[in-house]
Amino acid sequence: METCGNKVGVSAFAYVCGELVRKPESIENHLAICESHGLSMSLEDMGCGTFRQMIGEPIGYIKSCIRQTLGAAKLAPNEIDYLVVSTSDDKLPLIGTEFGAELLKSLELIQCVPVIISLQQCASSLAALHYATELFANPGVSNVVVVTFDFSLCDANRIQPFALFSDAVASCLVSRGPSAELYLRSYAVKTDFSGLCRRDDFRSRKRVAVGALDQALSICGATAKEIEKNFSTNFYRPIALFNSSITGIHPSRLYIETLPGYAHCGNCDWIINLIHCRQHQGLVPNKLYLAQAYAPGFSACVLLSTD
Repeated sequence: METCGNKVGVSAFAYVCGELVRKPESIENHLAICESHGLSMSLEDMGCGTFRQMIGEPIGYIKSCIRQTLGAAKLAPNEIDYLVVSTSDDKLPLIGTEFGAELLKSLELIQCVPVIISLQQCASSLAALHYATELFANPGVSNVVVVTFDFSLCDANRIQPFALFSDAVASCLVSRGPSAELYLRSYAVKTDFSGLCRRDDFRSRKRVAVGALDQALSICGATAKEIEKNFSTNFYRPIALFNSSITGIHPSRLYIETLPGYAHCGNCDWIINLIHCRQHQGLVPNKLYLAQAYAPGFSACVLLSTD
């Protein structure tokens, strides 16, 4: 994905998780909740050792994460052209009408245009990343910060049939030029209306997952075998492995190493897993990486490369 003769890349990844570390059994009536969702195995056996809870207002964590990205990129606030925010649908009524103005004012992003992207649940952050790259069709755009967040206000809602939810914020910088860590090659998303209505089944879930990945690979002329690592959604481990297998990605390429400690951080998972991989294994030159997100009714993919 190139714009105006320059590659559009992504770098300065950051994340902030809730500071309170809890075990699933600390959730009141967690066994009854698990049983109501048909979960026969313990959440620890499903890969979730602990989850993270924010003890303060979410906007404070969002500000902290954006500051980390600005610091890592060594950019002043007045050098940022756009702030693209994403979150899950149910968070929109909770952030308030002054959310954007408060963020820009407190971070001194006074020349920055704010945008919020949602309605694709935990796939919204990849839609935001794609939107950020599209902004570079304007030659006057140089730097865009993407920030995504998710949190739960009710403990009982943390346990879902597909994942255990944590609280987190993640961010990155999208910019022109040769200094990026990764370059964006393609984006694809598929939707299944029955999934939006929670009436999907194996066939419809497979259709959207395979369809999104095939489209993303086709755009950049690659195959699934070329993917070095798949930074995916931290669903329960058996579900995550199943989702990987139906798209043809070998389980050894699936990178969800943050699942035991962080559980499912909503829209933030792919960034948190990418950062963890970079810190513990490193990113291999001249390789293709997949950022992937699943949500009820959605599957989205972004292909990234290190060259």
